[in-house]
Amino acid sequence: MLKEVLFKIKSHSSKILKIILILSIVGGLFYWYEYRPVRIKQYCMKETIERVKNANRATASTIRLLYWRCTIEKGL
Repeated sequence: MLKEVLFKIKSHSSKILKIILILSIVGGLFYWYEYRPVRIKQYCMKETIERVKNANRATASTIRLLYWRCTIEKGL
C-alpha cells in the first residue's frame, strides 16, 4: 500500500514540478506588472499629499511633478 502511494507520487513529481514552476512564473508576473505598480502609486500619492500639506503653496504642475518624480524614483 505505501509502496503504491510512493510510486504514484514519484510518477507525478515531474507534473507537480511543472505546475509549481508555472504558478511561480505567473505569480511573479502578477506581482511585477499588477501588484507592485499599484503599491508604488499608492505610496507616491500619500507622499505627494504630505509634501503638499507641508508646502505653503502648491500648483497643479508642482503636484504632478512631485508625483511623477516619486514614481520615477520607485521604478515606474
